[in-house]
Amino acid sequence: MSHRLACELSDRIAAIAPNAGGIGDVNQNVMPPVQVFVCAPTRPVPVFAMHGLADTCYNYNGGVGTGFSATNFISIPTTVAGWVSRNGCTMSTTTTYQNGNATCSTYQGCAADVTLCTVTGMGHAWPGSAFYNLAAMCGGTTTTDLAGTDALWDFFAAHPMP
Repeated sequence: MSHRLACELSDRIAAIAPNAGGIGDVNQNVMPPVQVFVCAPTRPVPVFAMHGLADTCYNYNGGVGTGFSATNFISIPTTVAGWVSRNGCTMSTTTTYQNGNATCSTYQGCAADVTLCTVTGMGHAWPGSAFYNLAAMCGGTTTTDLAGTDALWDFFAAHPMP
């Protein structure tokens, strides 16, 4: 949902920080896939995405998840590549955070920052939370290697509305 808001309301949304979800601009549940909306923000939008690599409800590499929706999801790399392109970044990255199983990579040369944080072993969870009741359905665990709330607060504070 945050992706679509950034696409359609970039004049009102300062930045987005999606967790465990991609853009969803293409319905891949039908053949041939159908464009649901066109992501055309009026300005570059900063993006800070987090995703667990053991998430089976929304697989990092896309495909049908194990959750209730049975949706054929767009991959996180495809989603991030779209923001990299829209924000004019190069494909080179710098590791901007590393702790245990958590790694954040920030793309270079962007008109607005694009960062992707991945956590090995984490499922469909909020990073930094001890609570995780979806392990049976969505795989993986939670993590303390990345404090998601703190990271987002820092990101949003550094990226106010221009």
